Amino acid sequence: MLAAAIEMFATVGFEGVTVAALEEEAGVQRGLLRYHFDSKDALWREAVDLAFAQSETAIRELFADELPKRGGDQLAALIAAYIRGSARHPEMLNFIMREANVESGRRDYIAEKHVSRFADMISQASGRPKSVYDFYALAGAMNFVFVSPAGARRIWKKEPFSDAFVKRHIEAVIGIFRHGWGES
Repeated sequence: MLAAAIEMFATVGFEGVTVAALEEEAGVQRGLLRYHFDSKDALWREAVDLAFAQSETAIRELFADELPKRGGDQLAALIAAYIRGSARHPEMLNFIMREANVESGRRDYIAEKHVSRFADMISQASGRPKSVYDFYALAGAMNFVFVSPAGARRIWKKEPFSDAFVKRHIEAVIGIFRHGWGES
C-alpha cells in the first residue's frame, strides 16, 4: 500500500489522489486503506516519511562509499551521494516539488521534518554555517534535472538517469562549487 501511495502522491500530488484510486493502484480491497490509516493525510505522511527514509538511507550509504573516493572531501562526497541518491529515488524530489509552492501543513511537514535535515548535512559537510543560500544553490544544482528530466532529453539529448549522465553531473556540480564555472 505504501509503495502505491508513494508513487501516486509523488506523481500527481495529494489533491490529485483519491482513496479509491490508491486502493485500486495498491490492488487492495475497498476500505482497507481507511482500516489501516485514519485519513488520507495520515497515509500521505507515512508515505512521505518512508520515501524520505529510503532516500536518506541511500544517501548516507552512498556518502560512506564516496568519502574515500573523494579523498575525505565531505562536501564532494555529499554532492556525489545526493545526486546518485536523487537519480535512484526521484520520488523524494517530486514530493518536495509538488508541495513546495502550496501553503499547507504538508509543505511545512516536509520542510521541518525532512528538508531541514539535508540543510544540516550541507552545513556539516561544507564546514559553513547553515545557509538558505547555500542550501538552495546546491539543492537546485543537484536536483533540478531529476525533477524536470524532459528538458535534458529534449534540449540536450541526454538521459539524466543514465550512469554516464549522473557521473558527469556530479563532477560538474562539484567543480562549480569547488572551483567556479568551467568546462562541463
